[in-house]
Amino acid sequence: MPNVKNEAVQISYHVQGEGNPLVLIHGWSCEGRYWDEFGYTAKLASDFKLIIPDLRGHGESDTPADGNFSDAAFASDVMAVLDDFGISSAHVFGHSLGGWVAFELAAKFPSKIRSLIIGGAHPYAEDLSLLRSVSPADIAPMWETARAPFSAKSRQRLAAFDRRTLAGMVPDRADQTERVKAFRMPRLMLCGTTDFRFSDMKRYAESDHHWQFIAVEELDHLQTNLGPVRAGHSARAKVLEEDERCGLLAANWERESVCGTRNRHITRLARSDGTHRPRRFCL
Repeated sequence: MPNVKNEAVQISYHVQGEGNPLVLIHGWSCEGRYWDEFGYTAKLASDFKLIIPDLRGHGESDTPADGNFSDAAFASDVMAVLDDFGISSAHVFGHSLGGWVAFELAAKFPSKIRSLIIGGAHPYAEDLSLLRSVSPADIAPMWETARAPFSAKSRQRLAAFDRRTLAGMVPDRADQTERVKAFRMPRLMLCGTTDFRFSDMKRYAESDHHWQFIAVEELDHLQTNLGPVRAGHSARAKVLEEDERCGLLAANWERESVCGTRNRHITRLARSDGTHRPRRFCL
């Protein structure tokens, strides 16, 4: 894997596919390889140049000696990768912790972000003490319950996490709504209806009509992240360019029955005036 030095922290990443650049940012305790194991790269690499970093403390990247796991530090990792590969701007898709990093990128580097997709995250304040109580040994069984297609290497990495370091990555969240309000490029949020963050994500999308929102019925936080490969369904997320000025903005999630289970349903959140924006989505 190529790597780049971000001050004292070495950040590993890989690049795959051809087309307009799309950064995929993984969640807490995950790593870039998950996008491949969960089927995203196979679905997206024919349309996009995928830039997939391991955030600091994850995967092949260094753990910072000073314990700096702020949103700004994570975002600087992504910018270091883009700079190293010579990419001036990109579409961004982040899930959970990756979603918070995506918000930070939009707030701090708006000219670098062509469009934004957020999964399983919102910009409101949040108490993460419960997450900090999770031990490395607890994480793999959670993914196994969701039927995640883990490789042996991914299981080994989860088991090798230092509990204190893992907890240090998720301090309580401060409210970021004012910081991200000025971002005006195309943007989308998607969330499973049984995700513990669903109500707050829906509330945020309703508060700002610039956001598109997709609710994926009956899926939780981890199942939604599995996207193309598991949780009793198949799915694909595809970012499409709307025009040269806007860049991205269609998210196409397809559900179908697998092993006799019934279809999952996808719903769109309407604007406050009851209208939808059908030209932006093919559902």
